[in-house]
Amino acid sequence: MVDDVADEKSEREREGQQHARAMRFPIVMFDEIQAHAERNRAQSVQKRVEGRQEHPSPGEVSGRTMHVEQPEQE
Repeated sequence: MVDDVADEKSEREREGQQHARAMRFPIVMFDEIQAHAERNRAQSVQKRVEGRQEHPSPGEVSGRTMHVEQPEQE
C-alpha cells in the first residue's frame, strides 16, 4: 500500500515535469508572436505620422493655430 502511494506521487511528479517542458515552447512562441504584432502596429503608426508631416491635410492644426481654407466670396 505504501509503495502504491509512493509510485502515484512519483508518477504525478514525472507528468508535471513533462507538462512543464511541453508548455515552455508554446509560451515562448506566443511571446514572440505578440512582440512581432506590437512592432508592426508601432511601424504602422509611425508611417501615418510621417505621412501627415510630409502631406498635411487642409485645415490641419499646426502649433496653436488652425489654418482653415475660406471659401471665395462673390
